[in-house]
Amino acid sequence: MKDIKKIKIGVFGSTGLVGQKIISVLHQFGVPACNVIAFTSGMSKKTSISYGESDVLNLLHVDKRNDTSLDVAFLAVENSISQNLAVELGQKGVVVIDKSSYFRMDVEVPLVVPGVNDEVLLNGLAKNIIANPNCSTIQLVSVLKPLSDLYKIKRVIISTYQSVSGAGKAAMDILDNQTKSVLVHQGIADNGVFQKPIAFNVIPQIDDIIETGESKEELKMMRETLRILSSDFEISASCARVPVFVGHSMYVHVEFDEDPQISIIKKEISKHKDLVLSKQLDEYVTPIEVTNEDEVYISRLYKDPRIKNSIKFWCAADNLLKGAALNGVMVADVICKKYSSLLK
Repeated sequence: MKDIKKIKIGVFGSTGLVGQKIISVLHQFGVPACNVIAFTSGMSKKTSISYGESDVLNLLHVDKRNDTSLDVAFLAVENSISQNLAVELGQKGVVVIDKSSYFRMDVEVPLVVPGVNDEVLLNGLAKNIIANPNCSTIQLVSVLKPLSDLYKIKRVIISTYQSVSGAGKAAMDILDNQTKSVLVHQGIADNGVFQKPIAFNVIPQIDDIIETGESKEELKMMRETLRILSSDFEISASCARVPVFVGHSMYVHVEFDEDPQISIIKKEISKHKDLVLSKQLDEYVTPIEVTNEDEVYISRLYKDPRIKNSIKFWCAADNLLKGAALNGVMVADVICKKYSSLLK
């Protein structure tokens, strides 16, 4: 057993939205500044970033990564960078926790959500790489896991309402600028990373649309969910981008092989510290309320009166925290506590 506070940790992409969150979560876990190295590509003009209220981390250019010794590396960078950097670090014995989608369906790379399927780490790390799932996938499987422990799942249908921060800082700036333009009666000149205007609008597309009619985001979510839960139930996802800065939400319909009991489901959910269930049917939690919260908030949970053996619920979570940074740091923490033999 090791202590996450005593290992050397590198954060690549430390000035991005998720990278900054990882830095924040590491501080919350008590990791001292001397054990954290923040890497940058040089695109940011920053030379340092805050670490808690009193410490500062000097930014180290990624080209100097060979000058450091790391136990764990968090990669909060694009696929094009991760695909090579993760392999390079892994070959040097560094345990890599990668936020990108590049390795998520690689059979030699575990796709991990602590508390849901971290036991897959018992199989070892063929490439020294661990994939961090899609932000919406993490949110979904956190709720589906306790349900699947109670009843065999037959079918899951999801509709997501995903905030713009899932597309990065530039997307947040676009929403901000477009909103200001509309409010002062100016036209929207630039859609940026979006296919249509995002301010005061909903876009039924995240990532490219493929020949089946599904988007790549929908495909990721469906495939990753089945892989994490080691299941083969029917699943269908519809993903939309909404004009919210932070916080993903979704409606979920789950059909089981047998008649589910809501009272039993509520009791099971209450056992999980990372899940918060609203007590009344007319009480619900929205994305704006989950910003900077660690948990998945579940509300409007009820038995579907029209489809046999089914339940419906709404859930919301901070996509940058629960859906990315926190999950990654929890992976590192669970490795230290339960699978420390994976560390060099």
